[in-house]
Amino acid sequence: MNYYNRFTQWQQNALSEPSMSDKETTCLNCGHTFTGNYCPACGQSAGVARSTWQNIMKNTMEVWGMGSRSLPRNIVHLLLRPGHLIADYLQGRRQAYFPPVKMLFLLAALYMLVKHWTGQDANVDLKKIHMEGLRTAASMLQYFFKNYYAVFELLVACVAAVSLRLFFGNSPRMGRINLCECVFIQVWVTNMQLILEIALLPIRPYIIVAVVYAITYTYNYIAFKQLFGYSWKSTLWRLVLLTTLTAIIALTILFIVLLVFCIPDFLE
Repeated sequence: MNYYNRFTQWQQNALSEPSMSDKETTCLNCGHTFTGNYCPACGQSAGVARSTWQNIMKNTMEVWGMGSRSLPRNIVHLLLRPGHLIADYLQGRRQAYFPPVKMLFLLAALYMLVKHWTGQDANVDLKKIHMEGLRTAASMLQYFFKNYYAVFELLVACVAAVSLRLFFGNSPRMGRINLCECVFIQVWVTNMQLILEIALLPIRPYIIVAVVYAITYTYNYIAFKQLFGYSWKSTLWRLVLLTTLTAIIALTILFIVLLVFCIPDFLE
């Protein structure tokens, strides 16, 4: 019980930023001398120095999320304290967290790579599809998911944000949230789902699909409970209604898109 209490206390603590440097630095960009982590005149980091192999490696790692705003660290926190992380981000404590939309595209790319490496990626030949006149909905969907998976996940997040605003728009912990905040919440949730799917991909051929959905749905349940502060029962029925409405809207949009693409076939 003592371990559980320490864990729950850790979950509620936001990620901390590096302490303020007391070293006097002359900014290489504007020449201003200052004390701290960033130049107050132009905003450049005090850590910027002349180009060395170490600096080049550090900058490269920053681009791919391995620097101070570490992507791996954010992944760990997103799995262990998802709702609290999202709350921190919405409440303005963002400097320590990796940008969620950028994270979405990186995770989507990683998901497609792992899916290809594990032999679960459908081999879709674009030329063949064009030769067939895009006759089958399955071919269109396979090609779209293979090449625009991140875009698809972002669109689903936007659709789900509408349902989220309806059922969680005024909660005990977060108060009233707007539609833009709902979009960011769904982007974070999508990132969490992608992390779980990537982790489960190597064993997915050996487990029932329902198990994968059960795991991701349980994580959603925990995340929304932590984020919004409703009771477990209230969170559950709201999440069920959110999922149902999102599925209806998404399927309707998908049906319209497929119908538009397949009109030439229907006319033949």
